[in-house]
Amino acid sequence: MHARNAAKSLGWAVAALTAACSGPQSNEPAEIPEGLTARCSTVSHEFATAVQQGRHVPFALELADGAPSATPQAGTEEAMAERLLHARAGGQTWVIARGGVGKSRLADSIESKTCEKVITVRIDAPLDLRGQLLTASPSKPALVGKILDHMGVTQTSRSFDDLAAAVGRGPWLLIIDGSDELPPVERRLLTRELQALSRAEVAQPHLVRFERPGFTDQFGSNKPEITYSLPEATCEQVDAQWLKRFPDGETRTSATAWRDNHGLGRKRAAANPCKYVHMATWRDADLVADLAQDALQGLEELPPEPNRADLYTFWMGHRLRQAASNTAAVVAWLDRIIGLGVLQASDPDLLITLDRCGTAQPPGSAPATEACTDLTKSPLLRQGPVKSAWVLRNQTLADLLLARWMVAQQTDCALLSATTADLASLELTAMVASLPGGRRCLVPLVAAVCSRGTPAPTLTAFLDESLRRDGELTALLGPALDHAESPCEKAVFTALMPATP
Repeated sequence: MHARNAAKSLGWAVAALTAACSGPQSNEPAEIPEGLTARCSTVSHEFATAVQQGRHVPFALELADGAPSATPQAGTEEAMAERLLHARAGGQTWVIARGGVGKSRLADSIESKTCEKVITVRIDAPLDLRGQLLTASPSKPALVGKILDHMGVTQTSRSFDDLAAAVGRGPWLLIIDGSDELPPVERRLLTRELQALSRAEVAQPHLVRFERPGFTDQFGSNKPEITYSLPEATCEQVDAQWLKRFPDGETRTSATAWRDNHGLGRKRAAANPCKYVHMATWRDADLVADLAQDALQGLEELPPEPNRADLYTFWMGHRLRQAASNTAAVVAWLDRIIGLGVLQASDPDLLITLDRCGTAQPPGSAPATEACTDLTKSPLLRQGPVKSAWVLRNQTLADLLLARWMVAQQTDCALLSATTADLASLELTAMVASLPGGRRCLVPLVAAVCSRGTPAPTLTAFLDESLRRDGELTALLGPALDHAESPCEKAVFTALMPATP
């Protein structure tokens, strides 16, 4: 090490050794660094404003995985935050929820309730870590560097010693949101960095992970001490949201008629409380409302009974209608852009750049530079990890475009089913099944996902959004039920069978 570098980090190194070697981890919270204090003030103010304006609906959390029986109070945001303030150092708490249900909003709530009382570092994985994990090293992990950035600690070598000095010996919380939006290779690297952190001479955080539903934790993370889940939106909640979107009675009547005529008001069988099949999340409900508004404006009409892929496909087409006159041309353009980054489904690069956009030959007569600029400003995208790159607005859009690429590339049903199951995402599975090329592979797809230990009711709920209840489905499911090899497969095929009129 050069002398000047050694001198620069000497204070931090000494403090780190003192923190690591002077005794066991303390129960007394350390002083909160200035960088986190400023963030805490901002997050708390923004969250309070959202509550005041009615943009935040308090969550009723469900507890799972052997957690103690919940009282009505145990499933509140306040109770979760209080539990985390006293949670075991080195332990983990997980929140499992579908995309669009409100994981990030819950993370806002929890952060605002803990950040004034204990060091709370929240990592937005797609923005904070995307790309950096690939260039990190064991001595300078990307996660540690980003934690230090959030704490306002910059003049260091960005090592575990620096982190030990920064957090002291008291308890602290590490919230990781959106790791499911990282490519698989980067998720594996993040897991390695978390494992390295657990072995380092650093006061251990209690880790809070926000994840989407999958099959198993295939990357070897420690099992959480407690798992919360966020339920799907209820019919009552969706109806209230619909009322806000269409306050005018006549417009609301027309929008509701369009929605119901397309089968989008169908409710889950035997669900208590009532839940809509195609508006299971706030994101879905907003998207259906957008499409109803589009229909009232005379935009391109959807199929009579759209499935999950149809809904998100036409939503994208309508948002980019200036680029081409029809959704098919718009989505073919997006397929070409995605194809330039995705070399294999297990490690998809879904970044959108102007170079990729231009190379993919935009539809219509507008110059490529103009069409690509319009794309980057559209509701489909948000700013990526660097200024010259964008990412899809949400993971549901990413699932759709990745599923389209997989179905186009993998015409063999056995390979498509295995690849889908290996990616361990029920939401991606639903998108694959929504596409014609995925639906024809439904039988091996269900077998592959069932073999990963997925409960039949869980898989059925996702597929219910994906499959039109028509004669073609009946013809497919009859033989499938006769030849099903596992109880899971039989239960799924039986539940999906259209009811006899």
